[in-house]
Order: sequence, then structure tokens, then C-alpha cells
Amino acid sequence: MYTKLNSDADHVIVLQTKCRVAKEIEGLRGTRKLYSNTTEEICRFDLILGPTDEQRELLGDEAGKIETWADEQHKKIMKAFSANLEQMLVGGRPVIVGTKLSKEMADHPDFNKEAKVGEFSGVIAGARDAMDVLPHITEQQEVIHDTRERATRSPAEVSHAVRELALELLDSVAMRGDITDAEAFELYEAERQLYYILTRGMGYRAKVLEDASRKSAEQLFGQSKKGDRSKALKLISQRHR
Repeated sequence: MYTKLNSDADHVIVLQTKCRVAKEIEGLRGTRKLYSNTTEEICRFDLILGPTDEQRELLGDEAGKIETWADEQHKKIMKAFSANLEQMLVGGRPVIVGTKLSKEMADHPDFNKEAKVGEFSGVIAGARDAMDVLPHITEQQEVIHDTRERATRSPAEVSHAVRELALELLDSVAMRGDITDAEAFELYEAERQLYYILTRGMGYRAKVLEDASRKSAEQLFGQSKKGDRSKALKLISQRHR
């Protein structure tokens, strides 16, 4: 088995080369078999979330080695993004060796010549100057000021605020009796930001977080959906069945 990152550097692909009979030829001394090697995809999993239990079974004894490799690639990518931030460069995408983009970036000073095909090259392509991303200096100052103010909140205070917002959402829905698809999409996108910060940004495994919080989260949800809130949720859920 061997592994590689996909071109977007967000999934790990596990491949295996197998020898198969390509053709059988009848001769004077019997049947002669011609073999050829084929590469098959065993599985692919999210770089941050890691493989599922079922995928680990497929990988067998190689599972630990593959997960270690994936963690190393993720750390290298995060280190490259951090190095860019120190230079006031933001955004961009990781360049994976063997892709078309890697050929274009081969002369980049950060390109790791020792990186193998399917590994992170060390280059973040398309990073932009942070000053260019912000349209005006005044807006940048406002963002920095606002960020510093929000940064005074501890993670515990932020989580409390998120819970309060969740209750506010339930009350709003209960009062209106409905929610539009556009509003639902925006709410889901906002929730995903927290999820990605914890998993892709901070490196927490989603399964670990889910296992540790599922019971208490379900209890809080059960306690919050009472009275008018419960009625509104039932009406809305019936419309989406």
C-alpha cells in the first residue's frame, strides 16, 4: 500500500498495486498466462478527520503508519500557512508533488525537492498580501480592533455565547413558525466555521470531540426544545420530509 494527498490536500488516498491475469494464451505446452500490474484505490479519508473504523479494518496493520503519515502532512501544511502569516501572506492552496501545479512551482524557494509524489511540496500557491486582501487601511484597523475585543473572551465564554445564540434561534423560529432555505444554509455555514476551526485549524479529531460531547449536547438539545419551540420544530421538520 502507498498513500498520497489529493490535489486539494484535504483527503488522503490509499492505493495498492495488484498483479492480475491480463490474458491467457493457448500453446503447445498448455495455457500461458500473461500478467499485468494494476493500481486500485483501497480507500480515501479526510486529512483532518482521519479514517473511519471500517477503513482502519481495511488498512489492517498499515493503519497506524498511514495515519502517522497523514498527521505529518497536515502539520507541514499548517506550518507553511503559519510561516506565510508571519510574512503577512494569507490564503492560497497547498501544492502537492506530482500535480500539474507542482510542476509550475518547482522553482519556488520553498519547494522541497525531497518530497515524494503525493506529499506536500512545502509551497502554498496563490497566497496574497494581507494588505491587498483588505480593501482599505481604515477597514483593516477596524477589523484588528474588533478582533482584539473579541479575543478578550475565553473559549468558555464563546461557547456560552454560542449556546445562547442557539436558544435565540429556537425562539425566533418559534415566533415566526418557519425558516427559509437560505437562512438554514447560512446558519449551517456559520456552524461549519466553528467545526473547521477545531478540526482543520486546531487539529482535533472530530470523532474524539463527538464521543466526548454527544451525550451532554443531546441533553441540552432535549432541554431546550420545549413548549412553543418544540411545536415549531415539529412543523418545520414535517415540511422537509
